[in-house]
Amino acid sequence: MLKHYARVRPGLQLKLSIEHGINFVDHLWDVDTLAGMPMFLCAGRERAELVQDSLPQGCRAVSIGPLVSYAPAGPEAGAPASRSLVAFPAHSTHHLDTDYDAGQFADRLLAERSAYDRIAVCLYWRDVQRGVQRAYADRGIECVTAGHMYDPQFLTRLRAILEGASEVVTNEVGTHVVYAVALGRPVWMFEQEISITAESQAVLHRDGADADALAHGRLAEVRSLFAERRSSLSAHQREAIADLAGFADVRSPEQLAGLFADAEAAYRERYPAGVRVARRGRRLLGRAAGALR
Repeated sequence: MLKHYARVRPGLQLKLSIEHGINFVDHLWDVDTLAGMPMFLCAGRERAELVQDSLPQGCRAVSIGPLVSYAPAGPEAGAPASRSLVAFPAHSTHHLDTDYDAGQFADRLLAERSAYDRIAVCLYWRDVQRGVQRAYADRGIECVTAGHMYDPQFLTRLRAILEGASEVVTNEVGTHVVYAVALGRPVWMFEQEISITAESQAVLHRDGADADALAHGRLAEVRSLFAERRSSLSAHQREAIADLAGFADVRSPEQLAGLFADAEAAYRERYPAGVRVARRGRRLLGRAAGALR
């Protein structure tokens, strides 16, 4: 998606790491910081400064704003044709099971039916596997999804779903809140008890979902920011999220292509030709071994 936006050839191998979503709790993934790439792309400048301290020498963290800004706009980019409320419940992942009373959330949505032409709930692929959609579908609520996390069209679909909403409601802080604000959609929160479980405490800590992470002050700040139901975003909401997510750092196609070129040059300096050949050889051997297994 970034390559398409920057108008570079599709086959170009980008020599950088791209952070997943928006991080609210100062959590770092080892797979990002130890990836061996000379450039790390994230959303806001404050995040870039934090990550920079954990990167190996010679690696650079760069803020480029929320990734949804680089997905192509859909037909309802300006404003949806009808009054539409789209819900984004807290979601599970490969390693975390997120549980809440989906029936209660669904009933809360139904209570709003008279105020909207359409009500829908956007579910993450993992929760569709877990059957969470039944609580909504059984009550006649439309269920949508952006698809699997590895689907190349995931973010394009997510942007289209958000653009189709005149308002967004959620029961937990997440990247969807930032993306909704980035696209000019008002957000409000339905307070609900949520539990997150994993196979071990170590997994919860690794994935930034342990008690310390969930008590982070920034989560409380964002919940407070969107606690009041509104039909439009306030200036304070826009400014607070803009600072967090780096709205001012969204790059032009030319600027993004320039970052790609900088990363390529730094990669070649970091890994001379002989080292690059050896790295490629190891990758090919790894793929061959995997195919034989």
